[in-house]
Amino acid sequence: MLALNVLAGFLASPIIGGLADKYNRRNIIMWTYMFQVVLYLVIVSSLVIYGYHTYLIISFAVVNGIGWTTYMATSRSLVKQILSPDEYSSANSLLEISLQTGMFVAGGLAGVLYQINGFILIISVTISTFLLSIFFLIKMKVEKPNTPETTDNLIREYLKGWEFLRRNKVVFVFGLISIVPMIFTMVFNVTLPSYVYNTLNLTSIEFGVSDMLYGVGGLAAGMFSILIVKKIPVKFMILFLFFVLMINSIAFVLINTSVGLFVGSFILGYSISSIRVYMNTTIMNTVSDEYIGRAFTIWASLSLLIQSVVSPLLGKGINEFGETIGFNIILGTSFIIILILILINSSKTIFYNHEKEE
Repeated sequence: MLALNVLAGFLASPIIGGLADKYNRRNIIMWTYMFQVVLYLVIVSSLVIYGYHTYLIISFAVVNGIGWTTYMATSRSLVKQILSPDEYSSANSLLEISLQTGMFVAGGLAGVLYQINGFILIISVTISTFLLSIFFLIKMKVEKPNTPETTDNLIREYLKGWEFLRRNKVVFVFGLISIVPMIFTMVFNVTLPSYVYNTLNLTSIEFGVSDMLYGVGGLAAGMFSILIVKKIPVKFMILFLFFVLMINSIAFVLINTSVGLFVGSFILGYSISSIRVYMNTTIMNTVSDEYIGRAFTIWASLSLLIQSVVSPLLGKGINEFGETIGFNIILGTSFIIILILILINSSKTIFYNHEKEE
């Protein structure tokens, strides 16, 4: 299912990327939600009439993959379009709060809803959420992006995004680093069960608490990152948070206790979400409105592709080398990223604030 989810999002990215910088971004999000609602209604109807079939779950995974890629590409490019640069940090913090709250609530409700009325009720609640989102989107007044008019098709528009990143290699690398936190989340999710049950010999209760604390850390990051950035430069905070991830990973490996698990999970969630807020804000300050949608689409699709490759390899690695290999990956990757960021900062190509830095 994960592979299908990823593949659908990746294959749809050329179309999504071409749309994101050419047409009204609000309408793109709204029509995508409507498309998802229609497909979910078809899936629910099929479940009611024909019962459970594997192809229905496959359809659900495909729709989710396309919807996630569209959200990642258009939400932040829409934020850049409708807000002033001074508001980017606040907006990204709010986006992170919304994302973490939604995932936190969904994680808690999914099991309860499934026990009440199975998969049908879960999809029904999902449809209601999309309809509510569409209602709010209709209330927004947004024009299409102020970009040069062209007659190129969507694939050609998408390829222009790749050409832009090819010309701006430092920006491309910075964007690749910005998707690493999502990959770290996947690494943590794959590693956590075996780490809790096999290394720490704990129960599902501790597993649930640690997973919850990760989400609480992400929520706290959305709430406090906007306050911290007013006191400490973004450039320093990103480097510092990757350093925190290194220390936290070492602690996971060396301190095999339930307290270490809980504290480490919170720190991991906080650090990953804070990095996302700071780096997405920096990208908005650096990439012009003409290419921002395609750039986010490309990075989002690469994130999905990397996760689909790393996830099964990590599962095999855990069996071969032990449960702490995931934390060693986070440790080593964070160290390499710190070195790369130091080089990037010396190039003065990336604008951490909307005023161009001297």
